[in-house]
Amino acid sequence: MEELGEPIVSTQVINGHTADILTWPAPVTPPSRVICFITGNPGLPGYYTQFINQMRSKLPKDTTFYCIGHLGHSPTHSPRTFSSNGTPSLKDQVDAKIKFVDELQEKLGVGVEQGKPKLILIGHSIGSYCCLQTIKARPNAISSLHLLFSTISHIAASPNGVRLSPIFFHKALITPIALSGFGLSLVPARNYFLNPLVRLLSRQSGPPALVTAGLVSSPGTISAALSMAKEELDGIKALDKDLVREFKDRCWWYWSKDGDDHWVPKIAVDEICETLEEAGGDAKRRIVCEEGMKHAFVLNEAHTKSLAERCAGWVLQDFPDSASKA
Repeated sequence: MEELGEPIVSTQVINGHTADILTWPAPVTPPSRVICFITGNPGLPGYYTQFINQMRSKLPKDTTFYCIGHLGHSPTHSPRTFSSNGTPSLKDQVDAKIKFVDELQEKLGVGVEQGKPKLILIGHSIGSYCCLQTIKARPNAISSLHLLFSTISHIAASPNGVRLSPIFFHKALITPIALSGFGLSLVPARNYFLNPLVRLLSRQSGPPALVTAGLVSSPGTISAALSMAKEELDGIKALDKDLVREFKDRCWWYWSKDGDDHWVPKIAVDEICETLEEAGGDAKRRIVCEEGMKHAFVLNEAHTKSLAERCAGWVLQDFPDSASKA
């Protein structure tokens, strides 16, 4: 893959909470397409740089890319502290994504109308939930959604939900778990001690391991991620069938095979598929992985590249005239 350059690093700050944003701007303004990736939980954009660079290598150059993290999930801006403003709610996270789309409308003129730059949101896990809530709020701004391993209903019924719900039942447990990160933040010579330790224990390598090292040494980020996970388990239950039906023609769906994704229960996938079938949704826009991908696909380089190329293909399929404008 050709050298594609480093992203511009910036932040979104709302009510004292910080989210990290990575931007790969197109060399022309306005771009023909704007692709915005909304992360899973934990919401650290660094996990997705390889995915986005692979998509960039497969799409016309007049495409601007963003990757937006979640409020409070910013080790750089809260390395050893808890936020004095508490932790953002799931609604806060969704509202932040809506605000970001509003800014893209104002700055780049994105919209579904002919001649406007097309905005494609890609969501991983809880990022898919944020995508759907955002298009519900701004239907005229967003042209397409790619929903990857989507956690939009019945999360507590998933294998991990069943296993971890007792931990999240008592919110008081979140603080002592998060405080473990304070000790790791004090480890000297991080490149020699903490980073290799994370690689060893997590079995991760390359950029994802470095991102994880930043995560586990930031008690504020750990607290925000765990609090968000608790709210996901408690609050995301029944499928919003009306929402799925309304935007059936703008959504691509991608799931693991049965048993490969411990965060998305089979009943959730079946219910989404049944809802789309009843609404006349195109079955070709619903794909079950045949490559053995897990929920955290970004931790596997081959899976990351494969899914990025698939998403790039979806972009060109939805907007076939874009390739001629490169």
